[in-house]
Amino acid sequence: MAPAFAGRSLGRSVGNMEPEADNKPKRGSKLIGWFLFLACLLLLSLGASSYHKLADTALIAIRLSLILALSVLVIRERWQHRGDMPGGRGRPYDSGESVLKRFRRWYYDE
Repeated sequence: MAPAFAGRSLGRSVGNMEPEADNKPKRGSKLIGWFLFLACLLLLSLGASSYHKLADTALIAIRLSLILALSVLVIRERWQHRGDMPGGRGRPYDSGESVLKRFRRWYYDE
């Protein structure tokens, strides 16, 4: 007995006749990802060499810069909405939510 989906594409529903969207990542984004991966691997491998103090300093600097950048974004968001009444629309304002929405729009080019 043949399976129920024999002869049909698994990617489409039965009533949908539109072609499937091309969801393949761009070549440039793959290259950037590999570059970041290899850079992190190189930096972490320096920890096992005679350059371990340099690697530690670089990792600490990267960590502190990320903390600083996220802190600035959250403080700026809270400053922009400092006059909002907490819970005015039925729930308290979460400044992290709009920062994440903005980051998502930037990442997906929306």
